[in-house]
Amino acid sequence: MFSKTELTEKLTAELRELAKANGVDNAGDLRKSDLIEEILKKQNATAEAAVTPEPAADENATEKPARKRTRIAKDGSESAPAPKKDERPTLFDESDKIEIPSPDFEAIALVTGQDLSKQESIADKIQNQKNKKDRTPKGKNDS
Repeated sequence: MFSKTELTEKLTAELRELAKANGVDNAGDLRKSDLIEEILKKQNATAEAAVTPEPAADENATEKPARKRTRIAKDGSESAPAPKKDERPTLFDESDKIEIPSPDFEAIALVTGQDLSKQESIADKIQNQKNKKDRTPKGKNDS
């Protein structure tokens, strides 16, 4: 069952297909507004003919309604007691601090295969770069 607004949103080709499915004879010759009217007429005619008698209410009344599930109460001894307000851990407890171990540079050297004694620290590298910039080439000061 389509409403008038649903039918007006559809394309004319779709309306022609619906009209042919509903049994409209000259669906190919009609305009969109005429197709909508014919489809609605056919739907109303089939809806009136298809009205079925209501089922007997006596049969439904004799059936018992479904029982609701009953809840089973849990025993108090089985459940763990809730922590008291004073015993609850807080976010900022100092007892829960985790110490992060410092990295083992010897193990890193073994895994990477590099000799760490040859590597310069970052501060040393920066200092060496500054010293190189401050130096003047040998040929320029000799004049």
